[in-house]
Amino acid sequence: MTCNFLLFTEDPKFHSVTEVDIPFAGNAVQLLILNWPPGAQWIALKLCIGLFSLGIGLIVGKFLLHKLILKRWWRLKLFKEDRGSFFCMAITTGICLVTGSYLYNFILLLGMEDYSEHLLNGKLIMDNQTFGKIAMIGKWLGDSTSLFLVLDMMLQEKKHYRQWAPRLRAKWDVRMGKTLCSLRIIAFWVYQLIMTPLVLALVLANVIDWSKAGFGSTGLERGILAGIVACCDMAIVAQDWEYPRFKTNTDVKLPGMETGNLKCNCLAKYPVVITGKWFNYGIVLAVMVLDFNALNNHLSYNPMAYGQYVHPETQRIMTITNVTEAYDYNQLNWTVRWMENKTESDIMLSSRYLGLSWGWRLLVIVPTALIAIGFFAGTYLGNKRVTRIKKAEEAARLLAEEYNNYSGIPERVSMVELDVEDKYDDKDDESSSSVEQEDEGNVIDGGRIVAGFR
Repeated sequence: MTCNFLLFTEDPKFHSVTEVDIPFAGNAVQLLILNWPPGAQWIALKLCIGLFSLGIGLIVGKFLLHKLILKRWWRLKLFKEDRGSFFCMAITTGICLVTGSYLYNFILLLGMEDYSEHLLNGKLIMDNQTFGKIAMIGKWLGDSTSLFLVLDMMLQEKKHYRQWAPRLRAKWDVRMGKTLCSLRIIAFWVYQLIMTPLVLALVLANVIDWSKAGFGSTGLERGILAGIVACCDMAIVAQDWEYPRFKTNTDVKLPGMETGNLKCNCLAKYPVVITGKWFNYGIVLAVMVLDFNALNNHLSYNPMAYGQYVHPETQRIMTITNVTEAYDYNQLNWTVRWMENKTESDIMLSSRYLGLSWGWRLLVIVPTALIAIGFFAGTYLGNKRVTRIKKAEEAARLLAEEYNNYSGIPERVSMVELDVEDKYDDKDDESSSSVEQEDEGNVIDGGRIVAGFR
């Protein structure tokens, strides 16, 4: 959270008065709700492409990405049953909406005469200052919720590290006196009701002059800081006790609630369930997307693209506060503005701009990319290891059954029961579904087998 506040103060883009431009994400938003063209036929075309892209994205995410690739082919326990469906559908829906926006632009180029004003792009109806404040508040809410959720799960957990804070653990989930709330619920809501309004006041009410609150970082330093924040988000997920399988303990409750899962039965045939793990790490992954976007912005930053220029002596970034002048390329040249004495209304930021070569950019990109690859590879390989162990146990059960069938042992035998279903929690997985096989009067039940030995 501290690093996010530092990025907020040091990011020069968040002090610009120009309109925010987010490639791809802005295209998806414009396709659905913004930049409607004139004429009923064009409106109908845009609406049809948007709804079709939305539907295709949901279907592909649910059945192709989640059920087929992640669940059946890769056998990732993180996506067992219907867990992670919303995350998969969000990814594929975004990709389909962006593709649909480019298809819509192509049709406009072919059929509309004055198409330039109606082409979809990444611009949204707000300036960079407003977007920066919204992004900062979103990161705060995500990080603060994750912080308390992780602490809450650690204090509720009874199996791991029992020597850590035993007294607090003993009282954490116990109702206090005659009240209906436990200490964990009271602590969560007191924490949120005090800290969240305080952060909102600091960010929205301009109590602090954020343009001068930084330490004067360069583009390289801001890029390194953004990379560290993104890596910390991945570390939060990777350091979970149950990573990479995320087997949900039904006894562990969500922070501020008396339930371990969020359920909605508004549709009887299709109930919506969000498990505690996905509630936590879904928020972390959403924040991770914002952090990677911030990393890209810092490494590709150019002052002229945001109505800013560089002070000729201090190399500090100057922001043009006049919206009309901010879009004028000539006014962005510091020499012109200096000679014409138009710098009185401009704001000098604490951040500096020295320019970044591709060599310095790779110095930030490569380590962060390697850590991200290692994170996703570890998630995949960790699940594959569990699958190999499960297959070895399955082979041991079959070998024991075969020995029992052909050993010629009389009725009295010593019985050994192998039960791995609870250990690996695979009773709902298709690869380990309950299978009954009859072989010369003996029955094998996929989760439990009885074998005899001399």
